[in-house]
Amino acid sequence: MKSSAYKLKTAVKTATLLIISLTFLLMLPSCNAEPATAGSDSTSGVLTPSLRIVTSIIPTGEFIKKIGSERVEVTVMVPEGADPHIYEPSPGQLKALSGAQIYAKLGSGLEFEIVWMDKLISVNPGIFVLDLSKGIDPIYDSEEKSIRENNPAGNESRQPVGRAEKDSQNNFKKGADPHIWLSIKNTEIIAENIFHALAETDSEGESYYSSNLASFIKELEALDSKIKSGLAGKINKKFIVYHPAWEYFAKDYGLTQITVEVQGKEPTGKEISSVISFAIENNIKVIFASPQFNPKSAEVIAKEIGGVVVFIDPLAPDYMKNMEIILKSFQQYLQ
Repeated sequence: MKSSAYKLKTAVKTATLLIISLTFLLMLPSCNAEPATAGSDSTSGVLTPSLRIVTSIIPTGEFIKKIGSERVEVTVMVPEGADPHIYEPSPGQLKALSGAQIYAKLGSGLEFEIVWMDKLISVNPGIFVLDLSKGIDPIYDSEEKSIRENNPAGNESRQPVGRAEKDSQNNFKKGADPHIWLSIKNTEIIAENIFHALAETDSEGESYYSSNLASFIKELEALDSKIKSGLAGKINKKFIVYHPAWEYFAKDYGLTQITVEVQGKEPTGKEISSVISFAIENNIKVIFASPQFNPKSAEVIAKEIGGVVVFIDPLAPDYMKNMEIILKSFQQYLQ
């Protein structure tokens, strides 16, 4: 049975969306807007976007722009620096959503989408929902496994993530790691999914989208090769992170992610002790953390092992540059 606190939280979120929706309706013009069509502005010569697309996070927004370029207008729901676990959409974002043709959802179990997807679609019931996770193999149990393997006794009270029933809003089953975009191979699949949706919705732009897709795939392949060669000489391929965002990245390059946080919960004292022991035994001197989360536990561990906390951002703007920054961090701190 769900707790009173949970029911209250759900009611508050529903009421918040209702208030935001009413606010945004008052902002709409009195007449219906005509759908956007591709063409050049007669005064500036600038191409008018043919598709208005909404997506959940910054990286997928960038992928859409890479392929759609001037033919698309993209609105990102979770802005830079915000935590997708707790973010709530604004009236301006709902207004953009009301006039969009496509919602490109990540589809892999992102908390923002689990909480808000039904409510968002109710703002624009006719919108086409593109599932960017289509064709990607999910990773399960990664968040629980790393800590549990190193401290079985400390996790007896925590239920394994498991392969539970499908979530109503996601192709991925509950318990899957949602951070699919941190694998470059997965990003190539995401890009293909975006291309097919754009070409289907805007057939006049198919060759344009196809050319942009080919260029983007070449960029991704070059980046993948760079990361692969940059990490090839590392002997100790284990690393510790606070929030378990890097399992897909680790799998691509033969690394092992050890996590501090488990299923969004602060670690217990026993779990922190387990991670400290693991770090000392494996001569690990860095704890990687995401800027969206409180680094207190990571700092405690770093102090005990005589190490440092290094921030790497899974949601940072400029995906290509960010992945190179992440490569440099791993090159510096992996032995």
